[in-house]
Amino acid sequence: MRGVKLVGWIACLVLFGGTGHWGTPPSAEAQPPPAREGNANAPITERSVEELRDALQALRSPAARQLRAAQDALPRQPAEALRLATLLQQDPLFLPYGLQLEAAGSRNQARELLAGGKREEALEAAKKALALYQRAEESCPSPVAVRKLPEELGRTEAVAGEALHARQQWPETQKLYESAFAHFDSVDLLMGFQPETLGRYAESCARQAPPPPAKPSVSPTCAEWLRRFIQLEGRTSPKARAITKHVSLEALGPFPPAPSRKPTAPTMAPDAEAFTRAMALYRARKFAEAAAAFQALPEAWPASPHVLRARYWRGRALARGRKPAEAKQVFKALVEDAPLTWYGMLAATASGEDLQARISSATPKAAARDAALDSCEQQRLERAEHFLAEGMAPLAAEELQGLASREPARLGAPFLLYLAMLHSEAGDDPAAFQAVAELLRRKHPGALTPFALRLLFPPRHLEFVQKYAAEHALEPALVLGVMKQESSFRTNAESGQGAIGLMQLLPSTADGLERGTGRLLFQVEPNIRVGTKYLRYLVDYFCGNRALALASYNAGMGRVAGWKRQGLVGTDLVDFIESIPLRETRDYVAQIIRNHYWYSSRILETKARPLEHFWPPGGAAKTGRCAPKPVKRKTSGR
Repeated sequence: MRGVKLVGWIACLVLFGGTGHWGTPPSAEAQPPPAREGNANAPITERSVEELRDALQALRSPAARQLRAAQDALPRQPAEALRLATLLQQDPLFLPYGLQLEAAGSRNQARELLAGGKREEALEAAKKALALYQRAEESCPSPVAVRKLPEELGRTEAVAGEALHARQQWPETQKLYESAFAHFDSVDLLMGFQPETLGRYAESCARQAPPPPAKPSVSPTCAEWLRRFIQLEGRTSPKARAITKHVSLEALGPFPPAPSRKPTAPTMAPDAEAFTRAMALYRARKFAEAAAAFQALPEAWPASPHVLRARYWRGRALARGRKPAEAKQVFKALVEDAPLTWYGMLAATASGEDLQARISSATPKAAARDAALDSCEQQRLERAEHFLAEGMAPLAAEELQGLASREPARLGAPFLLYLAMLHSEAGDDPAAFQAVAELLRRKHPGALTPFALRLLFPPRHLEFVQKYAAEHALEPALVLGVMKQESSFRTNAESGQGAIGLMQLLPSTADGLERGTGRLLFQVEPNIRVGTKYLRYLVDYFCGNRALALASYNAGMGRVAGWKRQGLVGTDLVDFIESIPLRETRDYVAQIIRNHYWYSSRILETKARPLEHFWPPGGAAKTGRCAPKPVKRKTSGR
């Protein structure tokens, strides 16, 4: 079996006796199918990215169309879904999907049989589903399917456990439910079990307890699981009542004390402390000492997120310390290493480097295959290509997950560029960003081309962006820059604080701007419409100062007002950004200004704005209310 061995699998084999569908070893077709002829051993050739993109359209696939039809049929036409699932299993490339669909159909059938009182047939259907899921796990499924398989097994084992409970096979019921619980590795999933399920499990535990007058007890494993379920929702919850109907709290033994929720004092990382000390030297005008301190940070912590900051401020310290030649050398090296970053922009301005001259006009070449891919990765790549050709982008994104992030150094640059294109075509912009970032780290020339810039700064939903940006007198580049930082263009993005969608708005904020839109934030147009309105409000509130508006969009208006009271809002944009106490907000503001530059100059082909556009002169640094009326504050959506 590839990957992590599924929890409880051997125990279930023993329970079901090792016979029939369940007990037999996987058939030959369950083994990882070989890569299709000509792919694994064919010579790897490079072609222009445009040629490769056009070639995708020729990879139409009847099997992919059958899969889409089967998924559509499963809820309403289970017989048709089963027929299509059987056909899919005849194609080695799409075998995992056929097996998973048939398994889901068998589990649904088991539920229906149980509802009709047909326990034996239900148990056989559940056993069949479990065996199919086992075969699917061994047939190179997508990474998403691999992550979901334990949950699917757990749900199927719960159905089988219900059938065994009806047959009063108490030891088998207990073990099967415990295997089902073990497949759910998060609190949220465990809380999905219904009271009746937990009641059946508790009864199976109680039926094996010693009879009176022995002290009430259950097995240690039963006690541990039952205590956990009771602690999840409380001793008076319906689930706790379902459990204690069969097993008393006394029988479960002592409950562990609740974990302490006392907040721990935040500590600053040593690299952040080093940067803070160096910046203090700079602000004290001890420029030689500051330059040395900034230089020491990358040497001590080469992987620190503060490396580019330290390199830029070292250049500033050298310039202020009357060492212009050394400062220019530092800035030029920073532009060379990080031309598309905020600090690369600042360094280019300081040294007179032309960032635009670094972008080649050539169309880069890429390779559609890579020798480092294993056989399952080859299959996943082929399925993704077929899904893209058939307009099934979400499934393509699932298949491509992890290809670029699992040891990216093993993959050749031409293939990484192709993979970045596939991720973008599949709508998985974060993965495309990651692949291009690796190419930039390698200083691959294909990463500094218009093609790669469009992958890094995609103009998603441009029609709505332009419409509502114009309506609220904002630049489309600013709106796109916010969307890139807030959600990476994921329409289904949802933060831990409840911010939703492309522009990460709280429903309460949206409703305060337009009544009823809080429930529409997963939709593209309402989210952009209300998001641009809120952004315009913040720009007006801060008297046209876009940097303060962006900081408020991320951290909240109250925090920005507090920073003003602390003396952190001055008249210099760069100093203000560096003074922002929250790293998330500091990076957020800087990166949106960086996004704005590249969207303006290269993607939308409009004029790039100077830094003063974000920090206008005069009274623009005020945090006084220029807007007529406040709206509910939007807290950080990240």
